[in-house]
Amino acid sequence: MPCLAYIALLFIGGSVRVPASPPIEFALGPDKIVHALAFALLVPFAVRAIRWLWPQWRPTYWIHAAGVFSIAMGGLLELYQAALPHRSAEWADFIADGIGAVVAGVLILMRVRWRQRT
Repeated sequence: MPCLAYIALLFIGGSVRVPASPPIEFALGPDKIVHALAFALLVPFAVRAIRWLWPQWRPTYWIHAAGVFSIAMGGLLELYQAALPHRSAEWADFIADGIGAVVAGVLILMRVRWRQRT
C-alpha cells in the first residue's frame, strides 16, 4: 500500500498546473532534480512491495525489479502529462527519473552487499 500511495501522490503532483518555466531550461534545472529525487524515493517503496509479493526472489532481483518499475512509472507519468492540456512531457524529465531510480538502486544494492559482508 505505501508504494501505491506514493505513486498516487506522484501522479497527482504531476497533474497540477505549474507556473510557466523559462523557455530554456537545461537538464540540471531544479525541475530535473525534483524528478530524480521523486523517482529515487520510489525505489525503496517498490523494493518493499516486490519483496512482499515475491519473497522467494533474491534481494538483488527485488532491487533490479524496483529500479525498472520506477523507471517505467517515470515513463508512464510523462505519457500522462503529455495527455494533459496544461502539462508537457519531456525526455529530459524521463532521463532524470531514470537517473534517480538507478542511483537509488545502486545505493540500496551497495547497502545490501555491505550488510551481507558484515
